[in-house]
Amino acid sequence: LVLLLRLGVHLAEHGCDAQACDAAADVQRYFDVAAPLHHGDEELHVFPVLRATGKAALANSLHAEHEQMEQRWTYIRGDLQAVQARQTLDSPALADARRRWADFAALYAAHMRVEETQAYPEAHARLALSEQVAMGRNMAQRRGTRYPDAEL
Repeated sequence: LVLLLRLGVHLAEHGCDAQACDAAADVQRYFDVAAPLHHGDEELHVFPVLRATGKAALANSLHAEHEQMEQRWTYIRGDLQAVQARQTLDSPALADARRRWADFAALYAAHMRVEETQAYPEAHARLALSEQVAMGRNMAQRRGTRYPDAEL
């Protein structure tokens, strides 16, 4: 999120240079790959626990935010692809893009605060260690990585 916001400043000062293209590619890679996996983890593992323990409103709110973020991402992704193609954004277009990026970053930041202060602590308190390990293994498998059994 910070890189996305810094990209807006960089574009205003330097235009679509190589550094801007690299930053746009990095942001796009994260939100195309890591963010959907993270959201999927929550949908599979956290939200069912919340719903089963009387926190359905919290799970439903976070789920709705995932949908909002996905919708907003489609526009931002287009902005980033334009930067990577070195399409110069005039001042009004850049200002519009930066507003979209700031709104997106604010939505994500607020979402993460709720996850970290409410959703994750609740799920962690309700899941047995064996369930947490199974969740971790599933998350690693979905990413094509090895779960660190040696650290248990």
